Amino acid sequence: MRIIPTLFLLSAVLVATASLASPEQIPEQIIENKLAELIKQGEPGCSIALIKQGKTWQVSKGLASIEYQTPLSSTTTMLTASTSKQFLGFAIMKLVQQGRLSLDQPIIDYLPKYKQYGAITIAQLLNHSSGVRSHWDTFEWSGKSLFDHLTPAMVEQKLLNTQTNFAANQRYHYSNGGYFLLTKIIEKVTKQRFVDYMQQNIFAPLGMNNSSYLDDYTKVIKNRADGYLTNHDGSFSAMRTHSEIVGPGHILTSLQDFTLWAKYLLTLDLDELYKPLSQYEQTLAGGTNNYFAGLFKQTMNGTRLFQHGGYYENWRQGFYLLPDKQMAIISLCNRSDFSTNALNYTIAASLLDWPAQVIKHDSLSTENNYPGTYYNVDLDALFDIRLHNDQLYYRGPVNSSYAKLSLSGTSSYQGLGFTQGHRISFSQNSLTFKSATLSGKFNKINLLDKADDKQLQTYQGSYKSAYGYANIRLSSSPTGFALQIENIGNIEY
Repeated sequence: MRIIPTLFLLSAVLVATASLASPEQIPEQIIENKLAELIKQGEPGCSIALIKQGKTWQVSKGLASIEYQTPLSSTTTMLTASTSKQFLGFAIMKLVQQGRLSLDQPIIDYLPKYKQYGAITIAQLLNHSSGVRSHWDTFEWSGKSLFDHLTPAMVEQKLLNTQTNFAANQRYHYSNGGYFLLTKIIEKVTKQRFVDYMQQNIFAPLGMNNSSYLDDYTKVIKNRADGYLTNHDGSFSAMRTHSEIVGPGHILTSLQDFTLWAKYLLTLDLDELYKPLSQYEQTLAGGTNNYFAGLFKQTMNGTRLFQHGGYYENWRQGFYLLPDKQMAIISLCNRSDFSTNALNYTIAASLLDWPAQVIKHDSLSTENNYPGTYYNVDLDALFDIRLHNDQLYYRGPVNSSYAKLSLSGTSSYQGLGFTQGHRISFSQNSLTFKSATLSGKFNKINLLDKADDKQLQTYQGSYKSAYGYANIRLSSSPTGFALQIENIGNIEY
């Protein structure tokens, strides 16, 4: 678990005020209008594709490179995060169809050195019910980020030296570590490097000639965009990842290539493809798992929807697939300061007569009591509430990135967009979360605002994580108390 809440900053957040499409509006105009609300001249931006009833519209706004003033286009190469998981999940399901893998097979049959994972199955890796920890959490605890040089060997070392969050199939918990293990299973079964197998069996057959995995951060990529962090003053900083961890993310692709993928998926019966996974929808904790091999499956305003977002510190993506409408929306952005899920929703709402997302606020004085980190002992899970620009955001065990909350009653909120089924109600120093996947009460973690000698004598000393995350030492400091964490340094509160 995380002891120190990290500050998640957003700026220029999207307020979804979708207006219904009038007869004279065309899809291209709808997209252009939405992007104009979000992206100013000279800023990094987004490329968006809309596929509907066999027709395709592609719109780009913003710069691929601020330094060189190069505009984004449908052929610009962009880095993707978790939207990459659907490609890996699809590859696994095809191997299952070919009889080369079994969803019920324990993963240690393929990866025997991971003995601590016991009877965890391939199906449980695919739908995030394995309990395998996310390597990104362990890297954060050792003071590393996306911009450090991170390799697959480092992930293997982390996973070999950590236990699971919980017993397999107890509940849903999003895990990049589980998807990393799937890449190793593909390599074991196919006797090929994962990146080579995907290139030959997924990208090349679909004509995705500008798509590949970024397994070498020094690689020169033609027509590549930079990703940008948004600073406090609204300026941008260009940052390039030094990570070489592929599988859970890290596909370099263009809007043009991603459109080919979406068109292909619209020709398939995804329910049939994912049917073997449907028997694993119920977890032992009684929740419903709606994650199917790299895509969330849900019903949005009465319409069947497969979707997934993607987030890095300087990139953001959103993917909507609505088979019953023969429609798909792809958003690829080289900035991360607004929600592509909300952006996709507003575009869909304009075309499908969906209701607009209206964000209702509580008073600021009341909301100020809510931000913080909450913990559920039985689930061993954290819940984070953040307040930014008078807007509440949350991140919990069922969503891997921050999502907006809208007031739905006294001290009660609901998620927006793909999290619209999430309900949160606050009481003194606790919150209750309800969703189809997981429910529970989380108690607020209160760090000491002021520490006297007696309190510090109770708490100070050395601590070591049971899972090998870090060594921690707590001691007094002029400002209160200090945490010294191995590989991170001193952090004071």
